[in-house]
Amino acid sequence: MDNQRKLGIYWSNAGISLVELKKDVPLFSSFVSFTNTGAEQNTEIIAKDLHAINLLHKALSSASFSAANAFLSLPSNDIIVRWFVIPWVKPDEVQGVVMFEAKKYVPFPVESLVFNYYPSTISIEGTRHIGIAFTAIRRELYQHYTDILYQAGINVVYSEPSAMSLLRGLVAQKLVTTDKVTAVLTTHQDMGEISIFSQGYAKFIRDFTLRSSQPGSTGDTVEFTRAKLFNEVRMSLDFFSRHNAGIDVQKVVAISSETVEPLYDGMSEDINLPVQVIGPEQVMGKFNVLTNIGYLQAFGAGLSGAVPLVIDFNLSESSSGGHQKKKEKVNINLFAPQILAVVCCVAFCAALAFLAWWWTNDQLRSKEAVKQEAASRLGRYLDVSQEDIDSKLNFLTKKVAAVKSLPLKSSLTPLMIKLAQITPEAIWFNSMDVSYPDTSIVSRDQPKEKKRLVAADYYPVKKSLSISLSGYASLNDSNAEFELVNQFLELIKSVPEFKGVFAEIKIKNLQSVDIGQRQRATAFTLEFK
Repeated sequence: MDNQRKLGIYWSNAGISLVELKKDVPLFSSFVSFTNTGAEQNTEIIAKDLHAINLLHKALSSASFSAANAFLSLPSNDIIVRWFVIPWVKPDEVQGVVMFEAKKYVPFPVESLVFNYYPSTISIEGTRHIGIAFTAIRRELYQHYTDILYQAGINVVYSEPSAMSLLRGLVAQKLVTTDKVTAVLTTHQDMGEISIFSQGYAKFIRDFTLRSSQPGSTGDTVEFTRAKLFNEVRMSLDFFSRHNAGIDVQKVVAISSETVEPLYDGMSEDINLPVQVIGPEQVMGKFNVLTNIGYLQAFGAGLSGAVPLVIDFNLSESSSGGHQKKKEKVNINLFAPQILAVVCCVAFCAALAFLAWWWTNDQLRSKEAVKQEAASRLGRYLDVSQEDIDSKLNFLTKKVAAVKSLPLKSSLTPLMIKLAQITPEAIWFNSMDVSYPDTSIVSRDQPKEKKRLVAADYYPVKKSLSISLSGYASLNDSNAEFELVNQFLELIKSVPEFKGVFAEIKIKNLQSVDIGQRQRATAFTLEFK
């Protein structure tokens, strides 16, 4: 399979949206719709799960999909989003304080959640504090989603709230900027959702019903739908303003899978904010997503790690103290007792029995196809022993490692060029200290005779580079300056040129200082080691 391909998945109440990307460009898409299996009430959950697994198998068996890793976007109605402030503590103490404080803000025991958080430095009345952007999902719900995907042969390596996936797609297409507090409104069929984003993450998420599900009701008229939508938007903006003093929404971006002109007509005047109406095609390009706006979230999930301005809340690497354990492959026969129990209870339900038989045979056909595909890819290496493969791989790995370890004569210049390209306008540097510690080579002290015997071996060269950069940030607001420096640090850490050279990049000093008459700025020192 192509390692450059990623599979974005969005799980909604209506079904599962799949979008495969290559080099962050969408290639293929598919939608797995949830339909009624005809099972009795006491067997409905098992039947639906089996049905979903079977539908996913069929979708992934098509020639279009070949990604090895999946990135899951979770539905907003299952997500808990909170923002709170904790006192300034040491980095290794932050998680313990967060778990203690989170108990005040979530309706479930913290131990029953899969969660992650993003800390940022803020100033309150001149004192440093830590702002916590907290996102979570109930562990049983999270495991239900991942278990079904796992049984369908999907390897989930990343998962996040769908609102963050949508934001990443909009930022990637430059439809939303993270330096503005933006409300993103999406409508599809009879449902709507509003999310408010600031500094690259969601501070508020709310979904609502837009129309009545009963045909012929008053909710089917455009006027009623528009009034309902305007009222939900006003309520959400008012609630956000009351609980986030000093943070005002500056813009609304509206996305709809339907004809947008009558639905959003007059909204800007009603809420007294600029409203930008965009179509899904502006995010997905050639893809027709009008019938399934969930492709936008699946596309954004597949962009994880590729948009540094958006914070990645990876719930698959939970900070809950109990990281998700790696699952061992489960034999499909484990479902046999459940299916047998269902058949015994509802023996008269022939449709369910046929479904179980059909799904099992489909599993066997899929595994045989995978086996034949693997044999075809191996070609002339099919009969090569594992010992020979391991020996050759070990030799090539050492050789590549030795070549990669060779120090460049001028590794500093491209780093400084890249740093200049990504430095915000409000930040400047006033001093730089560069040092090159001594390098050494393995087996340097061996006798000459011994060296000739091992001349074909390859040894990596130890190298290191240390940089200390001092500068200032000036926005006429110490809180904004602290936040800007922290964001700049996270941006540097995400740049491959720096990640490949330095094992550690951190802020050594961060304080507000006078730089002139009646002028203050935030001084900082960055250390690269």
